[in-house]
Amino acid sequence: MVTVEISSTPSCLSNSHGKRGVDEFSDASPADPSSQSTRGASDPFEDIAHEDYGSQPIYGVSSSSPHPPIRPSSASPDPAGGEVSGTPTVIGKSHVSSGVPVFSMLVFYADLYEDAQDQRKRLNNRYLALTSERENFGKGHQPDPETQILLDRMREHIRLAESAAALGLKRTTRLLPWLKTYIADTRGVGELSVGRLVGLIGDPYWHSLHDRPRRLRELYAYCGYSVIAGEAQKRKRGQKANWNNKARSACWNLAAAQLKSNGAYRGLYDETKAKHADLVATKGHAHNRALRVVSKRILRDLWEASRAHHAS
Repeated sequence: MVTVEISSTPSCLSNSHGKRGVDEFSDASPADPSSQSTRGASDPFEDIAHEDYGSQPIYGVSSSSPHPPIRPSSASPDPAGGEVSGTPTVIGKSHVSSGVPVFSMLVFYADLYEDAQDQRKRLNNRYLALTSERENFGKGHQPDPETQILLDRMREHIRLAESAAALGLKRTTRLLPWLKTYIADTRGVGELSVGRLVGLIGDPYWHSLHDRPRRLRELYAYCGYSVIAGEAQKRKRGQKANWNNKARSACWNLAAAQLKSNGAYRGLYDETKAKHADLVATKGHAHNRALRVVSKRILRDLWEASRAHHAS
């Protein structure tokens, strides 16, 4: 079993690196100049995603905790008599990757990142509903200074949580050698977007539920890109979707980002769109078909990269 070290406070929330911790947001009187609204001021957390916390764990547990370890503090012998270093290791069948525990943490951080994003969007929408003067949209009320201070503090807390989750997601992504190589070799993809997708689908090649290799068509079906009886998967009235819609959206967003960044899959998009331009009714249909092809190619490349890692 790999042991870990951890401080009582996650490093992303501590004050040891010059960042404001959550304990600093004490309840202050509006009359205090230091507690005035932070609108227009620089965000003290805007660079947290680029913060290097050195050797401290991004999150972790004590050796006596029932939760799984995140990173090893040093090399230690495993039950098979070998040495453990680098990434956490699971002892089992030879085809089980040493990076398997990392997928649990990718799921963990992907969920945290999405939760923080949802909280930020909800707060912004409710603020607009309160302050907007658009007819049939907002109430046109402006909060008093004390309420504005509380809202600004809430924004800072949510932005801190979102940035910390993004940092954890990026650093956990780097623990998978094959995924790190894929990101480095593929123009237009990043640690955050790819890490979130892999956090939603798990190991692209390994079927964790049945403990066996996952077929490529199973991965397509899980992400909603399968073809059944000549028809693409789509929602139908009265039927529950049998795919992971979040994974489908994450993959679609990755494909769409290729157009903006002129990424490695841009050529495939242009070729597919031109091919289908005369086969569909509108340019929008051709655009969607091309994005679908790019999305499936991304999934296939991730599946092949993971398969090569399992075979090595």
